[in-house]
Amino acid sequence: IGIALHRPAGGTPDHAWLFGEDQGRYLVATTDAVSLMAASDIAGVPTRAIGKTGGAELSFGGHGIAVADLKAAHEAWLPGYMAAS
Repeated sequence: IGIALHRPAGGTPDHAWLFGEDQGRYLVATTDAVSLMAASDIAGVPTRAIGKTGGAELSFGGHGIAVADLKAAHEAWLPGYMAAS
């Protein structure tokens, strides 16, 4: 499944925002973002919408890659590696 990500404004570099590991950050996909964000507000957990799922590509910052291309690369690397050995 594809996704279009939209990084919030701020001083964090793209690579840190996309790949930074932090126990306080989680990515959640839902069909009811309004209810999820309302419940998180009640619980005192900050949330923010960063994109929308769907489509056939992953896109961020005006750049995209087809999910099919990612799948092909993922599924082909081991057979390709073994054939080269």
